[in-house]
Amino acid sequence: MALVLVVLGSVFLRSWIPAGAALGVVMTVIVYAVLHDSILPTLPMPQNARQVPELVVGSGPRLGALQFGLEMGTGMRTFMTSMSPHMLGAALLVLLPWQQALVAGAAFGAGRAIVPLARAFGDNDASWSAQFARHERTIRSSIAITSATGWVVVILGGWPWQL
Repeated sequence: MALVLVVLGSVFLRSWIPAGAALGVVMTVIVYAVLHDSILPTLPMPQNARQVPELVVGSGPRLGALQFGLEMGTGMRTFMTSMSPHMLGAALLVLLPWQQALVAGAAFGAGRAIVPLARAFGDNDASWSAQFARHERTIRSSIAITSATGWVVVILGGWPWQL
């Protein structure tokens, strides 16, 4: 998905959008995302608010799992619980060069894997979900603020190790 956004942005958008406008678009998405995920969760979120249908899972253990993972991971057909993917999408579409896009996509994928891995390596019982529910607002706010901070550092200062 990251590759598709970088290619689309490079071919169709970046040549006619001034750098200042592209930066403004990305910063607007970042501010909106932080507001949505931490302060005002009632703000509408652009998403394809549909469940992945059971027929996808029923298409076999390998193909079904692959299609389900693709649709959930990209947000193509699912409810989004966070605006973090929109921060990444905006930056990929109008701002980031392909090198930074590769790193950002890999980091995003690794971040998406944290919760399933934490659950898989934990006791995986109902208390995990209850504990997550108790701390959900703090977790969502922390993720939004951390993501936004990371994007601002990358956008304004280049790579973190170059600051």
